[in-house]
Amino acid sequence: MDGARLRAVAMTLVAAALWGTSFPIIKVGLRGISPAVFLFFRFLIATSLLLAIAWASGISRRVFLDRRLMLLGFIFSLSFFFQYLGQTSTAAGEAAVLLNTTPIIVPLMSYSAIQERLGRERYAAAAVGMGGIVLMSGILDSSGGGSGAIGVSMMLLSAIATSAYIIVTKRLSSDIRPMEFYPPVFLYGTLFMFAYMLLFGSNYGAAWGSTAAIASVLYLSVACSILPFFLWYWGLQHLSATASSVVTLFEPVVAIVVSVAFIGEVFGIVQLAGTALIFVAILVISR
Repeated sequence: MDGARLRAVAMTLVAAALWGTSFPIIKVGLRGISPAVFLFFRFLIATSLLLAIAWASGISRRVFLDRRLMLLGFIFSLSFFFQYLGQTSTAAGEAAVLLNTTPIIVPLMSYSAIQERLGRERYAAAAVGMGGIVLMSGILDSSGGGSGAIGVSMMLLSAIATSAYIIVTKRLSSDIRPMEFYPPVFLYGTLFMFAYMLLFGSNYGAAWGSTAAIASVLYLSVACSILPFFLWYWGLQHLSATASSVVTLFEPVVAIVVSVAFIGEVFGIVQLAGTALIFVAILVISR
């Protein structure tokens, strides 16, 4: 593997690890705040910080008029809105697993969108990764459990929106620098999230008496928003859309480990087998 590709894989893995910690943090935060309100304030803070950085770096105002970035901001907002709705009725680890069905969605969408093909080996790796996701989801676990249809549907809708976001971003990554890309996307995404809050939010002020809710919003705003998106975007410049989505299968592994350690979710033999398959997929796809 050449140095640039190795760095891209490393950056994507770090981004995936940070995103993985977001699922249990969101689960804790949602105990005291409605999904739409939580989502909006997370990205309001993140976007404010990002715009300050962009202004200091001398970003051109013209990038905010790019209609492609406006559309991407809408897709961005949908992916997170469905995720937050889904996480109200799914375990943190299961939510991460369901959201990371993107490796099977991205190849199907990529062929028509960016004419991107994978070799047989990497298609096999994607299949192995998906097998790991199925095991980690608990579908084959005879002990039962799992989420209701609404929660699962919301997480799969989030996965579809995320897949579209990955593909469109891949198309734009060759001619738009990260600092010109993310400020408009975050800004327009946050404006759509504001609309979702007005339509679906509740108990606007009650949550801010909760230390856990405030800490969750602050952590997610920085550690799981600004930093990992830049790392992922830089990695995507040297990885295909599908390769990037398979490498980020590390995300549910981190989510489950953190969830077991800190919020008491169960992680058994079936989930261990799924984790092993996911690491195999990561190793093969990143070669």
